[in-house]
Amino acid sequence: MNSFVSKSYWICQLSGWTLYSCFHFYVNSVGYIDSFYEAALYCLLLILSGVTLTSLYRSIVLRLGWLSLPLKRLLPRVLDSEEGR
Repeated sequence: MNSFVSKSYWICQLSGWTLYSCFHFYVNSVGYIDSFYEAALYCLLLILSGVTLTSLYRSIVLRLGWLSLPLKRLLPRVLDSEEGR
């Protein structure tokens, strides 16, 4: 993987999960968390778990070669966990 793709991947991952975390915190927690540190920890944990899970899923997709499959063959593998094994 070239460095541009890798850099773009991490920029998208971190910015996407940060935006999601901030939005999720705002919608669900306004008025319930009094401490700035609690809020920051909540957002940080959400970002880290999101980046970790999507990175693991990406590595599975790459290892199984799903990016080279036509949509007709890819959908059953994505929708059925037994099919991808």
